[in-house]
Amino acid sequence: MNVLVVAAIGFLVTLLAVLALRPLAKTIDLVDRPGGRKRHDGDVPLVGGLAMFLGLVAGVGFLDASSSAVTSLVGVSAILVAIGLLDDRFELSRWMRLGVHLMAAIALIAGTGALVRQLGNPFGMGEVTLHGPGVTIFTVLLITAAINAFNMLDGMDGLAGVTALTAFAGLALLIGLFHGNRGQEFAICAIAGAAVCGFLLFNVPAQYVGNMRCFMGDAGSTLLGAVVVWLGIRTSQVPLAGEVHPVIDAVLPLAEVPEALRRIGAGEVHGKLVIDTTA
Repeated sequence: MNVLVVAAIGFLVTLLAVLALRPLAKTIDLVDRPGGRKRHDGDVPLVGGLAMFLGLVAGVGFLDASSSAVTSLVGVSAILVAIGLLDDRFELSRWMRLGVHLMAAIALIAGTGALVRQLGNPFGMGEVTLHGPGVTIFTVLLITAAINAFNMLDGMDGLAGVTALTAFAGLALLIGLFHGNRGQEFAICAIAGAAVCGFLLFNVPAQYVGNMRCFMGDAGSTLLGAVVVWLGIRTSQVPLAGEVHPVIDAVLPLAEVPEALRRIGAGEVHGKLVIDTTA
């Protein structure tokens, strides 16, 4: 099926899921209340993560053929969303969450074969290649770090979502340049990006959406972290046009996105914002 069609399906399912899940979230007390560092107004439903997951599953389900790797990605994502929802509702122990994240990383490697062997030339001193058990250990730590990085990033309206969307766009561009828009990775970039867009319609300041506002919660941030890092590994470790192109070369500008959005939110930027991507 056409990539634009499956992306549209992911967007619409996410959009409808948010609308359908909002009343349920209030009924079961799956809401984020203001207090302490949380300065939003009123109780905000934490349904964005589950809605994006449903959009991702719906879009992937309409692909012409889903590989075992994609099936494993969906399965691991389901685990992360489930533990994230439990944490959103009951505030689980951080050690319990970390243990689940580590197991999810191991399961993702076992089910998809996503391993990082080639790091490119990040230090300007030659190619860095991993060998032996270090490959698995490094990849487990990388996946776990990415999951938790997005979780910590989710502290301002649109921040985690826009960062993930930028990553999906960058990875899709990289795949398109070297694969000619072929492969399931490109389709997943489009579906996941569309699902994020469906959620972001409700993740803006209250003056724009009123009581329709919602958050992604831990379920959404950990989901996005897992999908972004998996796509990054798959894209960077698969030979593109005869050679490996480390994904850091394509998504390094992402490091400036959170700070740029923070500056906008804090009112520190007036006028045109320029992000330097030449470094």
